[in-house]
Amino acid sequence: RMTGSSLIKFTLNYEVLDEFVNSTKALFQEHDKRIAVLEKQQVALTSQNQALQKQLKNREDEIRVLRGECKSLAQQVIDMEVQNQGLREENALSFTKMYQKLESTSTSDGLQKEFMMLKEESDNRMLILENLMREIGGDKVKGMINDISSLQHDTVALWKENARMVLEMEHRAHHDEVQEIRKQLREVKREVEVVRINSGEEAEQERRKEISDLKDSLCNLLSEAELRSGRLLLLLLLLLLLLLFLLLLFFVLLLLLRLLLSSLLTSSSCSLDWPPGSSRLVKSSLERADELKMKSADTDRVSVPFSSPLPSLLHHLLSSSQLSCDIAGD
Repeated sequence: RMTGSSLIKFTLNYEVLDEFVNSTKALFQEHDKRIAVLEKQQVALTSQNQALQKQLKNREDEIRVLRGECKSLAQQVIDMEVQNQGLREENALSFTKMYQKLESTSTSDGLQKEFMMLKEESDNRMLILENLMREIGGDKVKGMINDISSLQHDTVALWKENARMVLEMEHRAHHDEVQEIRKQLREVKREVEVVRINSGEEAEQERRKEISDLKDSLCNLLSEAELRSGRLLLLLLLLLLLLLFLLLLFFVLLLLLRLLLSSLLTSSSCSLDWPPGSSRLVKSSLERADELKMKSADTDRVSVPFSSPLPSLLHHLLSSSQLSCDIAGD
């Protein structure tokens, strides 16, 4: 827009651009802060994960140790079963021997007594074996079963705790991401509203008006510049014509003076008797005029193109005025 006659100022509407730059700068600063907070949270979560991984490794080591103990206990149970099987086989062999011995005996009473004695001994042995098996295998197996069940409960609780912690971490991360996405959506909505306001019909009309005003001001400037350049060219042409006219006048005056002086000399030589001082003065003035003419011709030949002839003109005018003054004084 043109706001003056002599000076021209262009005022553009940069307020919206400044506001947009400031808002984007604030958004970038907020994003940097959020990134820093998220990095801190990530570092804390990584430390927690490392601690949990260490606990898991320790629990896995404990589980391996307990599995080794379970394997050893199972091996002991298998050995006890093998021993029991051997004892059973021995009992069966002893029963077969007793039966053969009873068959070999002749009387029934003796056989019955011996059979009852052997039966009592075998019952006692069986009771002793059962007690030994209960003492050796039952209690240990029960303890081993209890240890295994407690180990299973511990592992289940550990896995539940790990799953809960992982779910909690994921929930926190998803909650933070959802909040950030909501904030970004709000900011995007605000920016979209600003863009809609700026891209409305009124804003477009204002911009078109500003563009038309700028075009008009540029056209005015171009027209004024063309007018000024034309005026300057006309002035320069007039000055050049004036200088040429002055040069022509000067040369005409010089020729007239020379003719006048020559006529005066011829008339004086023919009719009048001039005093010696005056003839000498006239000759000196003529010689001086010839020298000035030669100098002016030399300066015209040696002059550089587009150089101003004002100094030479002034010099010629001064010399001619001095010459006329000398003639008038004589």
